Parts: sequence; C-alpha cells; structure tokens
Amino acid sequence: MEIQDAVDGVVDGVVERQVAERWRVTLWEVVAMLLVLLVSLFLNFYHLGQDGYGNLYYAATIKSMSESWHTFFFAAFDPGGFISVDKPPVSFWLQVGSAKLFGFSPWSLLFPQALAGVLSVALLGYLLRRRFGPVAGLLAAATLAVTPVSIVTNRNTTMDSLLTLVLLLAAWAAMVAAEKGSLRLLLVSAALIGIGFNIKMLEAYLVVPAFALLYWFTAPHPARKRLWHLLYATVVLVVVSLWWVMAVDLTPAAQRPFVGSSSTNSELQLALVYNGVMRYAGSFHDIVTAHAKATQAIAKALPAFALDNAFVGNPGLLRLVSPPLGGQIGLLLPLSVLGLIGIRWDKPSLWPLNRQQQGLALWGIWFLIQFTFFCAAAFYHPHYLVVIAPAQSALLAMGIVTIWRDGRSRYRRWFLPVVLLLTIAVQMVSLQPYFSIGGALLMPVLCAGVVASLLLCWYIRPVYRRVVLGLVLCLVLIMPTIWSAIPVLEDRNDVFPYGGPDMSLTQSAHDTHLEVLTMQVEADEQPDAQLITYLVQQQGRTRYLAATLDAGLASPIIIATGRPVMALGGYSGTDRVVTIAQFEQLTTSGSVRFFLLPLSSQEEETRIDPAVTSLLENTEALNVAGQVDPTGEANWVRSHCRVVPVSQWHHNTQSAAPLLDVYDCSNAAP
Repeated sequence: MEIQDAVDGVVDGVVERQVAERWRVTLWEVVAMLLVLLVSLFLNFYHLGQDGYGNLYYAATIKSMSESWHTFFFAAFDPGGFISVDKPPVSFWLQVGSAKLFGFSPWSLLFPQALAGVLSVALLGYLLRRRFGPVAGLLAAATLAVTPVSIVTNRNTTMDSLLTLVLLLAAWAAMVAAEKGSLRLLLVSAALIGIGFNIKMLEAYLVVPAFALLYWFTAPHPARKRLWHLLYATVVLVVVSLWWVMAVDLTPAAQRPFVGSSSTNSELQLALVYNGVMRYAGSFHDIVTAHAKATQAIAKALPAFALDNAFVGNPGLLRLVSPPLGGQIGLLLPLSVLGLIGIRWDKPSLWPLNRQQQGLALWGIWFLIQFTFFCAAAFYHPHYLVVIAPAQSALLAMGIVTIWRDGRSRYRRWFLPVVLLLTIAVQMVSLQPYFSIGGALLMPVLCAGVVASLLLCWYIRPVYRRVVLGLVLCLVLIMPTIWSAIPVLEDRNDVFPYGGPDMSLTQSAHDTHLEVLTMQVEADEQPDAQLITYLVQQQGRTRYLAATLDAGLASPIIIATGRPVMALGGYSGTDRVVTIAQFEQLTTSGSVRFFLLPLSSQEEETRIDPAVTSLLENTEALNVAGQVDPTGEANWVRSHCRVVPVSQWHHNTQSAAPLLDVYDCSNAAP
C-alpha cells in the first residue's frame, strides 16, 4: 500500500510538472509566435480588397441581405427576395454586419474571412502547444499561416475560412471534453459543428467522426455513460444544424424566396443533394458547365475539361500533390504524412491512449477523411481544400517534433531527412508547370533544400543538427510562402481563388482555355455603367430593374445599384422558379420590363473584342453554338419582346459594348 501511494505521488508530481511546463511561456516563444502572427496578418490583410469583391454572386447576396430583415433572414440573392443564395446564412450574416459597420466595400466584405484566417493560425498553435509543446505549436501555426489555399480563401468572399475557424473551435471543445469527460464541452463542440453546417452545410460534418471517436475511446467514463453523452451531442448537433433549414422550409413558399439551386424549393434538399451528394458523385460538374455557358458568352465555348480538370485535376490518390492542386495544399503533404506513420509511441502498449496519441487520433482522422474525400470527389473548387489545412499543419508539426526528439537511433535519424527530401521532390513535381516563368527562383531554393536535407543524414553535433533542420524547414516553407504571396501582390481578382501565379501563364494543354476564362471573369467584375444608367432611368414603377437567366449577369448590377434584379434560373440558370405562363404574367403586370440575354455565338462575332476573338479562333470556340435555356424563358423573350438598340444604352464608341442584348418586354406580343 505504501509503495502504491509512493508511485501515485511520483505520477502526480510528474503530471503537475508537465502541466506547469506546458503553461510556462518563454520570451523566445512569444517573439516567435508574434512573428508568425505578423506574417499571417500581412498575407491576409495587405491591400485587402484591392482586387474587388472576388465572388460577385456572394457579394450581391450580401448587398441584398443588407437591404431588409426579410432578405437578411432568408439569405436572398436579390433585394426583391425572388430567389435565395445556394448556401446557408451564417457567414453572410457576419459579412452583412461588417458591411453595416464599415460600409459596403470589398474590404468590409473580406474582413471577416481575413480575421478568421489570423485567428485560425493562433488557435491551431494553441491546440498543438497543449499536447506537443511550444515548438509544435509554432510549427503548426507557421505552416497554416503560409498555406496557399488558406491565404487566398481568407481574402475572398467565400465562407470556407469562417467554417475552418468554427471547426477549430469545435476541435478545442472536443479535446477538452475528452480529457475531462465533460458533457457540457461535448455539447459545445456539437453546437459549433451545427453552426458550421449553417455556414457550408454537410462539409462541416467531415470532422464529426474524428470528434466522436476521440470522445468514445478516451473520455474517462464507463461505456454506457459515454454512449449517452454522444447521443445527447447528436441531438444538439441536429437541432443547431437544422433550425434555420426547418424555419425556411416551414415558411409558406409565397412568403419567402425560392431556394436557389434546389429542385424542390427546399433547404433540406439543397443541403443533402446540391451541397451534399452531388459534390461527390459528379453531377455538380454539369451544373458548373451549364452556369458558364449561360452566363459567360465567351466561357460557354470552353470544353468540359477547361472547367473541371484544369482547376482540380482528375480523381486519384495523388490528386492533391499533382498539378494544379499540388501548389494549393500538397507542397507539404509528405511531412504531414510523417505525423501519421512516423510518430513515436511513448509506451509499448497502445492502450489506453496518452495525450499525444489522442492528438494524433483527432488530427489524423480529420486529415484522412478529408484527404479521401478530396482525392475521390468528382468536382469541387480549389478553395474547398482550406478545411484540410489545419489537420495537415498539425500532423506536420507533430511528426517533426516527435521524430526529432527520438532521433538518437539510426532509423529515426534517417527517417526525417528522407521525408524532407520527398517533400522537396513533391514540390518540384507540383511546381513543374511554372518552371518556365519562375525557374530562376524555384530551382535554387529546391536544390538548397536537397543539400541541407542530405546533411541531416550524417551524424553531426546536436547543435548543428538543429541549425540545419531549421534551415531545411525554412527552405521547405519558402515555396508555400511565395505561392501565398503572389496573389496578394498581384492585381488579380479570382471568383474561385487559388494560390500561385495566374494559371493562364502555365505551359500546359489548357493554356488558352484558362486565359479565355480568366479574361471573361475579369470582364464581368465591372458592369457597363451606361447600361445601368439606362435601366435605372427607364425603371419607373417596375418592381425589378431587369431580369436575367441567372446570377452571372444579375450580380454586378445588384452590387452597383442595390435594386432588385430577377435571376430566373438562380446561380446556374437551371432552377425552375416560374413557368413561362407565370413569367408572362410578370411582364404584363409590370413587375418585369427589361430582360438581359447573352448574345448567341454568331452575334458575338460582330461585337467581341479583337483580342478575345483571336483567342476564341485559336480554341475553335466560335464553332460552339447554342446557349443553355433549360426553362425556355430566353426563347419566349426573343419571340415576344423588342430588342433595344445598342445605341440607346451604350454610347461610348471607344469601348466594345457588353456581349448581351437588352429586351424591352413592356409591350410583349401575346
């Protein structure tokens, strides 16, 4: 008994000493973390808003939601409340608040995401410090701070950065709940994931298995009690996730906007299908292609691969380390895998899990689930990858710190340099398309990393090994830092953000297609001022300033005027909101007068800019005819409405008129 008491006393003393050391903050750590946060602040806030609103669809939604409480609650895309945006409202609510506080501008709309990016860096550093010490915390924070996909997403109107911050907060609550067996913190974690659902729906649920398994296997309670706790958390998760969805679906359809991008006018169907299985199964690609064809008179000529594989590559195990996604998230992927396969177990038995093993379980499951999803999903945009960045950064820090501490054996001494060399090789492969424009910078940095990594393979004094390791890590982080800084320093406005140089500059098979798409996206940023002036002057008592097939043409006009513009087909132009008869009634009742239609491919030839014409001829784009009109409104407008001469709404002979026609339906023929 006395021996047992002595052992317990020693264990308690060790635990207390470890806790004290964990919370002891040294000057070097404070200085290092401040430097990391300064880098994060610079990359996230430098010239924030210099390149415009980014995603005009979301910017127009924020503008509309700021016009009334009705549009605010229902996340209406247009001020008239005709149709809602295809995402839940929480991130937009924060952006509306920022716009009200600072005024509606690109900076105010981007501020919440940029702030979320900096806070995510600080929070991840704290979480890693709790389990693995200050060096791991600094490494994780520094890695996330320079991850390209994280930076470009933080500087865009998309909501993924806010989702990442909320999931990190949920991770903190889940980790502490598992340590203490706290039901309250477990419920907090579930509620935060529910809030994440109301930011980007089912994407927030990708972390649920990691949190649930962590609590089930590590909480200090009997199995029956752990099960009840998880059931309570499930109830909270469902309630917090679905309260807004059910509030919308239970509201009579006539008293709210149509649910955009849904086929049944239901937020639940939107969450499960459009923002759920379609992202994985592949039908979403058809929607994106249709949207491009319906809204962009030039981009509609692009082949499918230019809108799909050119930005995210083909599904496969190496997808995240191959161009083009390699430059977004894959530059440090081998070092992250190090945290999964090379971590040292503190004791021969793997059960029960110690604190470091618990951290490995949480971040490892988070990483593996999302890695599998993004390797296999048929289509998504590059900035979706930001949610995997915290787990990747955490595993990188865990692996390096753990292997370094146990580097006395020959196996461990060789393992880290080999992984570093593999990381440099991956960077060479991922960045190879850009060697033609930046080889003078890329090759020396990568070669220096190879030399420094090889030095670690030989036995040298520990103090020198630390210096060499620090040098290698700096060299390995240089390329992600450059890829993060390029969009910050360039005058580039990306609807779907990505790190590194402009993709249209790469020497690849998709060059011309990407350049055409980039030019069209940039052209859509600023609406034609003369057209808007004409529409405003002619609006009179008409409820809607104009109608369009989709959100592509409507978004810049809503941003510029704050007036209702009817996007009949929603985001993609494929929603069936009204029938032809109902639309005809809208024109005869005076709700809609003007309709904006993109030109057909034959009409474009007489109005298109010569530089773009040359590109289109090179890609045989002019041979692609037809235009998406799934609901038939375009044909009805062409048959029953009068074309307004271009000279009435575009007087500037120095610039080409927009690639669209304006139809006046005030006296539509029956």
